[in-house]
Amino acid sequence: MQIIKTILFILVISLYWGCTFDPSGLDPENTNNTNNTNNTNNTNNTNNQDPVCGDEVIEGDEECDSGNLDGLDCGDFDYYQGNLSCDDNCRFVISGCLGICGDGIVDTNFGETCDTTNFNGRTCAMFSEREAYIGNLVCNSQCQTDTSDCMLAGWIEIVSGKSFSCSILYDGSIWCWGQNDKGQLGINGLTFSKVPVRIPGTYYAVQLTAGDSHACMINSQGEVWCWGNNNRGQLGNDSKTDTSTMVQAIGLSNIEDISAGKEFNCALDSMGDIYCWGHNNRGQLDNESGGNEILIPAQTDSQIADISDIQAGKEHVCVLQNTGIIQCWGINDKGQLGDGTMDVRTEPVSVASIYDCSFLSVSENSSCCVRSDGKISCWGANNEDQLGDGSGVDQSTPVYVQNIINAVKVGVFKKHSCAILNNGSIKCWGNNQDGNLGNGTQMSSASPVQALNLKNIQALTRNGDLFSCALKSDNTLWCWGSNSSGQLGANIEDDQNRIGIRVLDSWKMKRCRDTTDNNNNGYVDSQDLTCIPYLNSVYEYFDGSDFNFDLANKTITFAFEPNNFSYQHLVVDATDFAVIPGGGDSSFDLNLGDDEYLDQNIGFIFPFYQKEYIRLFISSNGFITFEEGNAEYTSSDKTFLSGPPRIAFLWDDWLMRKEIQEDNIQVDTFPGKIAFTYVDIPDINGTFTMSSQVILYIDGTVEITFLNNDNIEGVVGITPGRGAMVLDPLLDFN
Repeated sequence: MQIIKTILFILVISLYWGCTFDPSGLDPENTNNTNNTNNTNNTNNTNNQDPVCGDEVIEGDEECDSGNLDGLDCGDFDYYQGNLSCDDNCRFVISGCLGICGDGIVDTNFGETCDTTNFNGRTCAMFSEREAYIGNLVCNSQCQTDTSDCMLAGWIEIVSGKSFSCSILYDGSIWCWGQNDKGQLGINGLTFSKVPVRIPGTYYAVQLTAGDSHACMINSQGEVWCWGNNNRGQLGNDSKTDTSTMVQAIGLSNIEDISAGKEFNCALDSMGDIYCWGHNNRGQLDNESGGNEILIPAQTDSQIADISDIQAGKEHVCVLQNTGIIQCWGINDKGQLGDGTMDVRTEPVSVASIYDCSFLSVSENSSCCVRSDGKISCWGANNEDQLGDGSGVDQSTPVYVQNIINAVKVGVFKKHSCAILNNGSIKCWGNNQDGNLGNGTQMSSASPVQALNLKNIQALTRNGDLFSCALKSDNTLWCWGSNSSGQLGANIEDDQNRIGIRVLDSWKMKRCRDTTDNNNNGYVDSQDLTCIPYLNSVYEYFDGSDFNFDLANKTITFAFEPNNFSYQHLVVDATDFAVIPGGGDSSFDLNLGDDEYLDQNIGFIFPFYQKEYIRLFISSNGFITFEEGNAEYTSSDKTFLSGPPRIAFLWDDWLMRKEIQEDNIQVDTFPGKIAFTYVDIPDINGTFTMSSQVILYIDGTVEITFLNNDNIEGVVGITPGRGAMVLDPLLDFN
């Protein structure tokens, strides 16, 4: 009985304290039971054993143990080589690992091209052997150099006046070319120039504008400086004296936008206020108390909110608001204000029916804007079909340009207009007497026509009289049309050029490989931003009468010499072509008519003057060009030298003016070479025929063979172009 009471008492106490009865013994904690796996003092307790560092077993929080590295090595810690080890606390030791991305040391042996801010001496300026680059290199997380921020050091803006142009270079300097009778080139003299010349001094220009014979710029401090014709006070310096050097427009600060009319200017400051000065005969300055001329910039009488752009014409002004609305004032005899009347307005009026303008251009007496849907509306003078609606009648309200639905920008000139399409090409319309539409003809057009040789265009000028200029996305400048005053900037003798031609990069005209730091930037040769790594152009000019060398039955080989970075030439007698026409691994015919060129794949990487090409342009007018096509002929060696990189083998006298009905050019390709063969090509009069062959080899060698041809006239040879400086202006092929 007593035993039963004792058991019941134990059960009650166990339930009260949350304990369970252990039937295996009377001691619930059983501290001496060696078989109890829950016993904290039991040496056989496998659930409560501390890791032992040094037993080569990785346990608990151990990273490693003695020689056991868990299969890891230095590469698992992003190091390139070395010995990973384990310390006495079973922690990894990486001090024996060598080379890692992020240590600031460029480990070229392991493929690094940079490390953090260390680029192993490389800069964007060294990015290309042939062109000058600016910008900053970036080192990515794999220690590889990212050059995407490097860009061609070139032009950033271009504007045109009546017969001249000015452009801002990447460094903020200003370069001008063309007519200079009023000092509009700003070079402290009145000599005109066929190539860009730098305005002396450092001005850090950020925007330019040009009137008929004057120009102005905004610098990085928001000041305005002007030069050129000042007969109406358009320079803003309280004077009417022309100047061929810069003068500051008085009283202007924080200017953000500026536009020049024929003999006046208007500028917009950071507060949204407009200031105008110069000729005011038609109320174009919006200042009734100023009289016919205002010699110092004065604020306009009217206030217009939210202006995004200001544009001046001959004697009128238009502004584009952020809302897409346009307001204009000034002369209106051609309907250039677009308000449905032809009344002079001394106060702003809205252009009718336009509420979605995204880009505005104003010139002499016409204006155009790109609408939000990619269409273009124009108004004003239309005597030269510059409005593009096909009517030829002045329009006082906007009309649509025919057949354009994908425009992004527009440029209005004195007698024609051009548009940049969303694919970077250009279409133009209106007067074309000097080839200013850029389509290779002189035939005017009331509707848009495609301009040739112009791709990847990002900006257009305006105002030009019978010429146009554009800025490409690679920061090169291109002009076309009238060249009566050298306004195309390409250093050519011709009075016009009917398709786009590249403005000469005269800022780069210094020879590389001369072991000289040409621009004092601490670098030599190809790293000099004012240096072009072009060596001798190898060519000879034949005038058709006094030959110092007969090309008949000759082969001229131009071989690149890597040791001195120049081309050597060799002349040998030839009895036949080196490649039989049609005998290549792959052969095909080219049909080229008058003034045509075709884009051709080379089939391998062809090096030419330290640059590599995979495509070329073969022309009907006797040359192969690289970088862009050109079917324009010339007998000028200056044009030959200032054009694109090219090979001339038929020139001037062999123009193929007659349309060839049969296949006249045979192309043969082989591993490592491509041959172009011209057979029996008639001359300009159809009197003589000519046969020649050009072979390009994978090592950069150029081979030109002439059969029994007479009356050769023009240029034969090779050139890197772009104004290459030539040590020997006439090379004797003998």
